[in-house]
Amino acid sequence: LRALHGEMENIRRLMGDNYTPEAVKSMNVEGYVLQNLIGRRLLQLESADLGLMPGDVDVVRRIRSNHSFQDSKGNFDKAIFEAMLRNTNMTEKHY
Repeated sequence: LRALHGEMENIRRLMGDNYTPEAVKSMNVEGYVLQNLIGRRLLQLESADLGLMPGDVDVVRRIRSNHSFQDSKGNFDKAIFEAMLRNTNMTEKHY
């Protein structure tokens, strides 16, 4: 339900004044979200079976080195990272 709500909010934000329930219904958002969730879960299961799951240290290192989350001096800026999470309706765990 959270994933569907988040996707609906993203669509509403993108469509702005053009947003209507009818327009969203024609997009099959529910099917898209369900397919996305299933794909993510299958990828997680297969990665775990193959031993490809990164450790927490690796994940943190990767996030901190992502240029999208760095300030003008190239340092990790947690506020930028948290703003992205808010804007995409994600939690740190889900990211």
